[in-house]
Amino acid sequence: MFRTDNVLEYVKKDVSIFCSKNKIIHQTSYSHTSQQNGVVERKHKHILDVARTMMIRGGTRNKFWGGLQFFITYAYELYEFIKRIKQYFPLNQG
Repeated sequence: MFRTDNVLEYVKKDVSIFCSKNKIIHQTSYSHTSQQNGVVERKHKHILDVARTMMIRGGTRNKFWGGLQFFITYAYELYEFIKRIKQYFPLNQG
């Protein structure tokens, strides 16, 4: 899933063709809704902050920057997915 605001570079026809060709769902938020855009911006900022921290603490070179952002996004989405699954299928304790 690919969520964006209605910025022109993401609403162009070539982006929608790319998304449909690669079976990616492209969702856009409503214009001038800072509530929706704020959530996405905060998540994006958090991912960048975590990537910077991991690079600085781990002494990673800049060429791994894109891969690290992808990994953090994947780990975050996996965590959210597992959290949702646990809501519907709680483990029996005891």
